[in-house]
Amino acid sequence: MCELTSMQAACWFGRSGNATLGGVAAHLYAEFDGQFIDLQKLHLALQRLYKEHPILRLSLSADGIANIMAEKAQQILEVDDFSKLSDHQIEQMLMQKREQWTHQKLDLSQGQTARFSVSVLKNNIFRFHVDTDMIAIDPSSFLNLMEDLSLFYEDPGISFSRPPNFFDWYQKIRTDPDLKKLSQRDRLWWKQRLSHISPAPSLPFIHQEFKTAKSDRLSTWLSPKERTALQQLAREQRITVTNLILGLFAYTLGHATKDHSFRLNIPTFWREPVLKNVEGTIGDFANLVILDVDMKGITTLAAFCKQIANQMLELLEHSHYSGVNVLRDLSRYHGSAQIAPVVFTAALDLENDNLLSERVRRVFGSMNWVISQGPQVALDAQVAHVDDGILVNWDIRLDALPKNGSRIYLNLSFIYLKILPHILSN
Repeated sequence: MCELTSMQAACWFGRSGNATLGGVAAHLYAEFDGQFIDLQKLHLALQRLYKEHPILRLSLSADGIANIMAEKAQQILEVDDFSKLSDHQIEQMLMQKREQWTHQKLDLSQGQTARFSVSVLKNNIFRFHVDTDMIAIDPSSFLNLMEDLSLFYEDPGISFSRPPNFFDWYQKIRTDPDLKKLSQRDRLWWKQRLSHISPAPSLPFIHQEFKTAKSDRLSTWLSPKERTALQQLAREQRITVTNLILGLFAYTLGHATKDHSFRLNIPTFWREPVLKNVEGTIGDFANLVILDVDMKGITTLAAFCKQIANQMLELLEHSHYSGVNVLRDLSRYHGSAQIAPVVFTAALDLENDNLLSERVRRVFGSMNWVISQGPQVALDAQVAHVDDGILVNWDIRLDALPKNGSRIYLNLSFIYLKILPHILSN
């Protein structure tokens, strides 16, 4: 039996329809478009992947009791051959598949933490569909999963140094005396600030009945030239690109909602190095910090972004106490459920220039579609290095927010990103 983290437990509870903005699995669905794939090699690579990463066999009972299932031979890879259909029929089938996979809940009771499928198209073109449940595979681990899968595909017999088991790592940080002291310190730090945490943003929530939660994706892309301009601007302002764009996002949202102050949900994926090679582990390392955004007294956008950057430094220093627990404490303080439904996730300050390695792109092609769902999340704004530029991706709950309104917010942010170098330099 394995002990769940606070985040894993929250995601498990959020699968029920009883939670605010619940009824969904915390999962990430991606599509890769490539040419020429050996299905038998891919099947064997998946078998190897499940052998090397036991958490892919994680099962959860109806009561949320976690166990790692024994290895067993199984057909992991699904294949849909659409190559004989007309172009119109292929488009219809792919859209139906996208809709179904976007809103599915993987069967964790049977150890289904991920789902893989290849849609075979014409002229040796294929689409690779990957859906991962974040209880077992957080977004940072999704990158490890794709990296290892492409490695096992290209070199089936390669010697592989198995990384630590995720639950061994979690047990280690739970019992480490120094980390326990830091957790207690940060619990008290947050307790003193509960009365000052701003409310959630005043989003234009709608109340429309859906049998299931409905999600959609809005996205845009900044060119390599624009990415370089933002990086240069961040250096000039002595902040990271992440904090630069986070400041811009907060500024845009504040103006759109007219809120004087509000809170944002900022996920982190820090892996405390208590075990060697934990950077290669697959698991749920997610935490979150609650960022207070104060729109009052803004003098310049540059000063605002620097203020956000300074706040983030302080928050990360006090992130040893789980953000999920902070929200629980906040709910007890107010006597009502408190959520942080607007999320900002960034993968910009990475060692690699792109989110996915050259090997992943060589084997599976370009990741041309990605969307996520999460309980108690109405809007998840993500930025990442993709194809040498910056992908700006907004995942929205259509049963909670009007799509047209969210599109306005995205367009505003896109405009700001385009003109930001000129704004801040002046």
